[in-house]
Amino acid sequence: MSKELLVLIGYEEDVLETFREMASEYQLVSEFEEADFSKVEIVLGWEERLVDVLESGEHQLKWIQLPTAGVDKLPLDLLAQEGVRLTSASGMHTHSLTESIFGMLLARTRGILQSVEASKASRWVQEEIEPVVLFDKSVTIIGAGKIGTEVAHMAKAFGMQTTGVNRSGGQIDGFDKVYTNDNLAEAVAEADVVINILPLTPETTGLFNLSLFKQFKPGAIFVNVGRGESVVTADLLTALDQELLSFAALDVFEEEPLPAESSVYTHSKILVTPHIAGFMDDYLGTLRPIIEENLQAFIDREELPVSEVDLDRKY
Repeated sequence: MSKELLVLIGYEEDVLETFREMASEYQLVSEFEEADFSKVEIVLGWEERLVDVLESGEHQLKWIQLPTAGVDKLPLDLLAQEGVRLTSASGMHTHSLTESIFGMLLARTRGILQSVEASKASRWVQEEIEPVVLFDKSVTIIGAGKIGTEVAHMAKAFGMQTTGVNRSGGQIDGFDKVYTNDNLAEAVAEADVVINILPLTPETTGLFNLSLFKQFKPGAIFVNVGRGESVVTADLLTALDQELLSFAALDVFEEEPLPAESSVYTHSKILVTPHIAGFMDDYLGTLRPIIEENLQAFIDREELPVSEVDLDRKY
């Protein structure tokens, strides 16, 4: 065989055999060191050593399928220069992220966080807790794509009013209204809860700064499961200290791991989770249908149907 398929994801042999059967014109290689990049056209997975391969220009790479959703750490300009298509696992975290978002919200609004802390000190704090009901509250979801739409549907199950923000501003199922990115300030001004699910791009880096936080509805809750670099952490702390916001639930951070000395850990109005909102109990099983659908399309010389990255837009 003159073409190779390199698999860098830890699937068991039965799954690899399925890939072999699907890509019968390719020799499947499962170790980076065994790959001949004068023959490798497809890579399932990612290793930093691929950057050297791409920079050499001496390869036959045509398509890389990532096992993760984020692409902001990848050499997108280099991939574009070398004519290599890229697909991500964007969208596979829909349910896990949605559940995490509402777990964070309920931990705050139902007094669960306060109760946990009080129970450690054997304190009964019933009269200190002021629960909030999500029913009829307004939520603005910034990043009204597949995940954002699932979050909106869940919010509707709680009886919330839903607003979305995306590039087009077109109406989407599950949202009462949708704003364009240019009208972000207007969208956050009316929300009791603001949820960021945006990918990291040059346009979204530092988007959530003090200027924007001042446009939030006073006392709003902010949830970030998008990218840490979208938020200016110092400005978020100022917004909380000045009571522009009442609470922030953060799963992603400007620097990860979050340094032990960070005041984010100890702030009384912040819930920290260590970038686990997208985790799930059967990651490879959930990823597999995405790989197989894209692999079949590539072999059939069709458009890649699942989460092809726009290398110019950076997501």
